[in-house]
Amino acid sequence: MKTIRNLVEVLTKKASSSSEDLGANIPKVFFCHVPKCAGSALSGMIQRQIYADRRVATFSINLEASQKASQVCSMPMARVREIVLAYNLSVPHNYFGTGHVYCRPNLVESHRTEWDFVTILRNPIDRWISEYVYNTYKNLNWARNTLTIDDYLSSAKGNLTGVSFLKYFSSIPGDYAGNVDEFVDEAVANLAQFSVVGTVENLENWCQTFKARFGKDASIPRTNTSPNIEASERIRSDESLMRRIEVLCEPDLCIYQRMVDLTGKPGDLSPCR
Repeated sequence: MKTIRNLVEVLTKKASSSSEDLGANIPKVFFCHVPKCAGSALSGMIQRQIYADRRVATFSINLEASQKASQVCSMPMARVREIVLAYNLSVPHNYFGTGHVYCRPNLVESHRTEWDFVTILRNPIDRWISEYVYNTYKNLNWARNTLTIDDYLSSAKGNLTGVSFLKYFSSIPGDYAGNVDEFVDEAVANLAQFSVVGTVENLENWCQTFKARFGKDASIPRTNTSPNIEASERIRSDESLMRRIEVLCEPDLCIYQRMVDLTGKPGDLSPCR
């Protein structure tokens, strides 16, 4: 029995040493995927560029699975995803993850010394239109929208779509209805802690930041393109609709513009300070 015990100890130490060697100099990256911000392409690129030929553990927070867990646990789906993310970031052998999940300040602060948080933002008005059109005309049944644009603009979903950045990157409560300025500030401060952050409109800058951080080139294919470009153009041509969308997106527009200023894209400084 002693011989067997000694053998187990040797094998355990060897496995532990191999695991440590495997993880040496390999960054841990979580890509926070805000919907309709080129995230599918970017998360795939990150995994290929950094982890190709490296047998490391990865995770993806699946939408359908989190919906089922939400029903079983009688808990909001967004909260389920946050808990799953916090758990996976705490698993020592995980090295890469992605998902549509909030990265609130307390989570980022708790894990940023070990993990590189990466994301990308998109002009909120463009992002709002893209999400509406995609969910209305896509072939998938998941989260398909059946509301007209007018009804969607007045719905809870339409309002939530307008403040995606605020929800993803600040600690704003789900039912909060007051002044959001402090949460806008909080979201900007949180994003400033990310290792790589930028905008879809200035992908070149994002790629340069990515290469400076990880020493890898970023080659980005297009995925999940709009299923109905004509519908997008109809919305854009309607000044009344565009104004209503802009009003819904005001907090996200402030966050977006302040991050544009911070990441150095040429342009006027933001009035949202």
